[in-house]
Amino acid sequence: MHVAHLPRPLLIALAALLPACVVLTVATIALVGHSRQVSAELAALEEGYQGSRYLYDRLNDELAQVRRLNDRLRVVADNRPPSINGQFFGLGGLSPSPSVDAAPLSRRLHDLARATDAAAGEIERQGAGFVELTRLLEGRQAEMATLPSIRPARGWIASPFGRRLDPYNHRWKMHEGIDIAGRFGTPVVASADGEVAKVARDRGGYGQFVLLDHGDTVETLYGHLAQVIVEPGDVVRRGDVIAYMGSTGRSTGPHVHYEVRVAGVHRNPVDYMHE
Repeated sequence: MHVAHLPRPLLIALAALLPACVVLTVATIALVGHSRQVSAELAALEEGYQGSRYLYDRLNDELAQVRRLNDRLRVVADNRPPSINGQFFGLGGLSPSPSVDAAPLSRRLHDLARATDAAAGEIERQGAGFVELTRLLEGRQAEMATLPSIRPARGWIASPFGRRLDPYNHRWKMHEGIDIAGRFGTPVVASADGEVAKVARDRGGYGQFVLLDHGDTVETLYGHLAQVIVEPGDVVRRGDVIAYMGSTGRSTGPHVHYEVRVAGVHRNPVDYMHE
């Protein structure tokens, strides 16, 4: 039987390469293990990014609502329109579009960090805005309390403000208030803080009525009352019961005739009924 013998130089070369092969094998095994570890870490980072992205989107929505509320409160507080920058702007330019989601993770993490910093700045600005708004509201609290803002009685508006046919002589006449019809004895309340300026009975017109002085030339009148429970000089608060609905004076049924006067000029009471 013939046995092949490798040339001695080749055996020497193979012997020299063997340690390198062993080292290469060990390195390959280590590299595969490290690659798996990196893949797991990248998967964890991706999951963490998606969670952070969800929280950021929620924060962005909440900040949008806060900004809109801030603008509405500011309008109520000082009757100024919202600023031209009132619309909430997107922070960081993040978008759920596939092109952004397909960007490298490092780029997405960088964009998210930048957007989060912008959101933190917006939160700080909104906080400062609410501090300013609180001071403004506190300064105008007394003024706002004396501004007519609620319905003086439950019921429906049977006759609006403006020109109408007089129910008695059927001629066109200016109706300087509104008539709120309801059940006889329905409570009538002050539409704002003020002082009772007059309680009287006008048989040919308002019937039994109450006139409230709210200061700063603002007055409200409540007519055709069945019973009045306040007296001149009494101080009343918004919502306090001052009388009960009736049909006294020139009236065709139970209702309250309600007027708002500013510097002696009759205004449409509906414009002052916010509740």
